[in-house]
Amino acid sequence: MHKNVGFVMISTGPFARTCKAEVCLESMYRISGYTGKAFLITDSPECFDLPAIRKNAGSDNIQIISVEKFSNRLDWPLTLQWKNGFPRIRTLTPTKRYKSKALKARIFDLIPDKDIEILIYIDADVIFQKKTGIENLLQFAAEDWSSDGLKIRVRSWDNEEKKFNANCAIHGGFFIVHRQYSSKALAHWGRIMSVKNYWIENVTDKEKFLRAYQESIDAGEDYLSVTPIPNGFEVILDPTKTEALIGHITNGRIKKHGKKAIENFLNKFELRSYPQGYYTLPGMPRWLDDIIFLGYPPYFGQYKIEYVWKRFRSFFGYA
Repeated sequence: MHKNVGFVMISTGPFARTCKAEVCLESMYRISGYTGKAFLITDSPECFDLPAIRKNAGSDNIQIISVEKFSNRLDWPLTLQWKNGFPRIRTLTPTKRYKSKALKARIFDLIPDKDIEILIYIDADVIFQKKTGIENLLQFAAEDWSSDGLKIRVRSWDNEEKKFNANCAIHGGFFIVHRQYSSKALAHWGRIMSVKNYWIENVTDKEKFLRAYQESIDAGEDYLSVTPIPNGFEVILDPTKTEALIGHITNGRIKKHGKKAIENFLNKFELRSYPQGYYTLPGMPRWLDDIIFLGYPPYFGQYKIEYVWKRFRSFFGYA
């Protein structure tokens, strides 16, 4: 099964102190039947019990990759930006948040396993929903590498011909890259993500990718050539159906369907990597959710917020 292909995800700061990456990895192996290598990149390795992760997933092919810690500092939410000689107060993305996103461009630098030539990047807040499709995804990841570029999920097109350009909408949480053929693309994306002012203008890494893409086109280069990942491999999760191999449990999806519906959906998989019923932190007010996950406070300790919240609610008599 495609030994040169692996999965990689990133979990740092507040997200390292959730069970999301563990749930993702367990579902990857137990539900989809994946047997290859997977890499978890984090600045908080103390938050992850590798033997327990491997036991729950039923695989010793999981590795934790540690990077320099950057989530144990306080970030200010506001900054001054000068324009036409006048200062403006602007909202600032937490440094720890964009440093985490910038790791996407460094995944081959951080993973020394030279047997891995191709990496499938997925956000850690996903669940593998079924077995059907994993072999097709690995086959798609492995095939047709003969020129520079990468494969990424295109969410919408701005033209009927479906010809990619910088006005198309992409999903930065699901892409496939090659150690050789994607090196220039990742380097350019990484350079853009290292510019602080770009994060003031826009808080998403996908905007940085499209900026890099347009710069490469303007320079007459094609190393950021995009091959769209076919529909059906990854979707925004819908708890009323299992329509794809991977379901992305975004905050927007939780708000739309409600925490109870998401929890009921997840319960049927009987995963062991989190306290059942607490993936979405039921009963937690939205303002506290925002404080925990926006990324401005410093993060210390080895706790998992799902277990902390469950103990807190149990103390006051909630199930």
